[in-house]
Amino acid sequence: MEDKINPFKQLDYITLLVYILLVAVGWFTIASATYEMDNAPLLDFSGRAGAQLIWIGATLLIGGALMFIDLNLIKSSSFYLYVLMLFVLLLTIFIAPEIKGSRSWIAIGSFRIQPAEFSKMVTAMALAAWMARYEFDLRSRKEFFVAVLIVFAPILLIIGQNETGSAVAFFGLILVFYREGLSALYLLLITFVASFVILSIRFSGENIGGTYLGLLFCFSLLYIVSAILALRYVRVRRLWILCLGIPVVAAIGFGIASFFMPVNWAWVPISSGIIFAIIGGLNYLFRRHLPSLLIVGFMLSSVAIYSSVDYFFYNILQPHQQIRIRSSLGMEDDPKGIGYNVNQSKIAIGSGGLLGKGFHNGTQTKLKYVPEQETDFIFSTIGEEQGFVGASAVLLLFLFLVWRLLIVADRQSTIYGRVYGYSVASFFIIHIVINIGMVLGITPVIGIPLPFFSYGGSSMLSFSLLIFLLLKIDSANKPH
Repeated sequence: MEDKINPFKQLDYITLLVYILLVAVGWFTIASATYEMDNAPLLDFSGRAGAQLIWIGATLLIGGALMFIDLNLIKSSSFYLYVLMLFVLLLTIFIAPEIKGSRSWIAIGSFRIQPAEFSKMVTAMALAAWMARYEFDLRSRKEFFVAVLIVFAPILLIIGQNETGSAVAFFGLILVFYREGLSALYLLLITFVASFVILSIRFSGENIGGTYLGLLFCFSLLYIVSAILALRYVRVRRLWILCLGIPVVAAIGFGIASFFMPVNWAWVPISSGIIFAIIGGLNYLFRRHLPSLLIVGFMLSSVAIYSSVDYFFYNILQPHQQIRIRSSLGMEDDPKGIGYNVNQSKIAIGSGGLLGKGFHNGTQTKLKYVPEQETDFIFSTIGEEQGFVGASAVLLLFLFLVWRLLIVADRQSTIYGRVYGYSVASFFIIHIVINIGMVLGITPVIGIPLPFFSYGGSSMLSFSLLIFLLLKIDSANKPH
């Protein structure tokens, strides 16, 4: 039973200590990133460092108050808070002012708050409440569909606010589904779709000697994955000979034809896929073997995705989003836009060397060469001032925090606690990986904050509440 007298008695103080360390280091980094050369006081509450300190204080008070709320009340209110959150996200689309192309901030005077940040915790609570139901079974199509809908409803509303970064963070919840029994097949398919889309965008329109590279790479990947699925789920003797033999015969045939005419080598995997799909269709017709039909459906769906990628990229995404993706994939040099941000960030990190230039001594930071250096690109400040050693220490702190979150999640005695815990870990993993990746130029720049480091009250409060609620659940579920 939950200890109603002292809610801090069973608290996981190791996780709390790591959290406090990250918040403290994050604040000093913000203070340095926003520090002016005229020796302004460090605790100037009219500046961003002072404002962030106020948010930290408010966050600790709210987090402490959360520890006194009855856990049963938290669980029972999960769905109600989720519905309220969806309403607020929808309302934000219509009432929020447009800021940098998005409508995601609700402004009340000088006070601004971003509902999308808090939707992470509420969605995690609702997902945990749904999966914790006695009748929940991930193998049930209805139960699985509702669980996916819980995740995708806020994604769609946040995309409607044109806040792509916050929406992308929810895809990390695939870890939760996998932990709760989702087949590794789904992870393979998700990885395939992501790779398929990236290849189709990256090599769209490129050709060498009449061979269209986008078609060649995408349909080669499609054939390989289809063959893997067939070998795993289709019970036919020596099927591997057929899977390997079809593209080999096709390649030999096109090789001979190349002596007489120009050949588009992309037709090797395309023709192999067509033959493979026909054989799969016949296997279903004559043997009523459902996996064969599903694999054929997967191949046709992939072709539909390939055909729609260009339309989505050029007609759905905003121009600045297209530029970010093209720049990240090396398709376009953008020295005055997103490319400038990333280049300056890498220059700042590289100039820090092994030990860095010291607190307040980063020239790239002080001269404001790195845009958004106190928000999305704050890791460049760490790299310049604290060097490789300091940046590695921060990464190790984050790694230790994620490890602790997974430990806390795994030891929960309730499904609600375990699902919520893995949701928290998922959000932190995807934020850390994407933010640091975009600062280093290896992931698209989509405006996703680094937890506890990027300036912003909404980000600080939302990430803190994610952890405080997990600590509350963990403390309440421990034997007293």
